[in-house]
Amino acid sequence: MMADAKQKITEGELLSKRYSAKSRMAELTVEQLGKFPANTPAYQTMGRMFVLTNIADEMTRHKEESKEHKEKIVGLVRQKEYLQKNVEDSERNLREMVQSRRH
Repeated sequence: MMADAKQKITEGELLSKRYSAKSRMAELTVEQLGKFPANTPAYQTMGRMFVLTNIADEMTRHKEESKEHKEKIVGLVRQKEYLQKNVEDSERNLREMVQSRRH
């Protein structure tokens, strides 16, 4: 159980880094899109095709993506804290059990 929790903590940290990078990329994209005139055509990729959109819609979409990634990071941090508490409790219980058998 402790090994599973430790593995989930590691996986959560990796996912958190990945979401952080994606969030930052979305923020940078919004920043760069803001430099273009409002009437500039923008293209959103959808699989193998490109769909014509406008700058405002793309900025909104990227802001939402960034917000979603940040929310996922918050959830992963909560999960990590919960798992760490469980690991600490398990370790403490194991120590107590070992000490009780010695006496």
